[in-house]
Amino acid sequence: SLLDTMLLLPDGSEAACRVEVRSVDVVPFESRHDQRLRPYRCGVRILDMPRAVRDAIVDAFVSARAPQVRDAAVFRFPDVWRMMADARYTFHPDHPFGEESRVLPVLEATYERLGRARELGRSLVFTDASRLLGHVNGLRMYSGTWLVQHLAVMPSFRRSEQISSELTSLAVEVGEAMEDVEFIRYMWRTDNRWPHRLGSWLARVLEGQGLCHLRQFHYLRADLSQMPTVDAGALPAVREARPEDRQWLESYLRRRGEMVRLLSEDLGADPGPESVLGARFRAAGLHRERRMFVVDGDEGPLALALQDEATPGLSLIEVTNGFNLVVADRRHPRAKDAVTALALRCMAHARERGRASALGLVDALDVPALGAWGFVDQGLFSEWTFHRSMVRRWCEAWRSLFERQMPMRRSKHPAAAQAAAFAQKQEVR
Repeated sequence: SLLDTMLLLPDGSEAACRVEVRSVDVVPFESRHDQRLRPYRCGVRILDMPRAVRDAIVDAFVSARAPQVRDAAVFRFPDVWRMMADARYTFHPDHPFGEESRVLPVLEATYERLGRARELGRSLVFTDASRLLGHVNGLRMYSGTWLVQHLAVMPSFRRSEQISSELTSLAVEVGEAMEDVEFIRYMWRTDNRWPHRLGSWLARVLEGQGLCHLRQFHYLRADLSQMPTVDAGALPAVREARPEDRQWLESYLRRRGEMVRLLSEDLGADPGPESVLGARFRAAGLHRERRMFVVDGDEGPLALALQDEATPGLSLIEVTNGFNLVVADRRHPRAKDAVTALALRCMAHARERGRASALGLVDALDVPALGAWGFVDQGLFSEWTFHRSMVRRWCEAWRSLFERQMPMRRSKHPAAAQAAAFAQKQEVR
């Protein structure tokens, strides 16, 4: 049901909107005087909100949930960058700490523009009275997908796990609050043991049929200061994608059952969502697009490269400027050559864009082929995407995980910690 209603905002003003009824549940209620009372709880999704109203609601929600969390747009980017450096956070090698005069101007301009376009991205910081203690960012990665990234918390702080928990859950819920966001995504390095344990456990517990997608990729980087010399006749020809190639890609993903990837990454035959997203970023003074390169096979594409491009700094590890590969037939005799040709085309594209390096977010099978052309493996990442309908379950599982794990990690008594470890070993035995 769709209902016309009024919202009472935190400043006392009212705003007209529409709500969509999503659930009606009986509320447990005991009355000694009137047994006819049967209260219900009505869950609604708010639609057709002006941007200022939506921002006011999200700000009020964040303030009520965590009074020490503030919108990062009110802080100078150099201060946030300094906190990340102190937290020993590792970004893309082209954004090194210690080279602020070269790095900061570009990143600060992106940070300020994104801070004004809050429907495209939002950063949150955890503060005390005198300093920044933690940071997280949410980015509209695709038209309906919200990427949670850039979690950094000051080390050796007694509440570091709690800060990580609060910032991450708030970033997820801020994304869900946007009515056109359908998917939430976050990623982590698998060699970072604590995030890998958390992320893997949640992905296993919350796995739902058709509602989430877990992917692993190798993060490869190639320095473009010296482009490799290539014999053009030795490799297959690479061309720009045409509408029929998008139709083929949608059919391919459907056959493989990768519907979450198809929908969350705007990989359908209709390029409309990509065009709308690009227009929204341009209106904010930012750039966000995707190119597709194709190597033809015997019947249709043999392999495709999906090359993202964006303003530097939208993602500090620059996943918005990386490419990934779709190989239709790994057993084809020219599959390896097709991968090489596409990778070299993406390297040329990065150089045309004025970038110092090319990034590949690729399958383990493609790492040896790309390594021969200067790509260096920076590590294995996991990436989990789930539908917005799972957010409540995710929040409950996330909270319960920290409630169970943190007391043991925070124990100030060595004897108690040793006893807990001994008990755990006995239980395993």
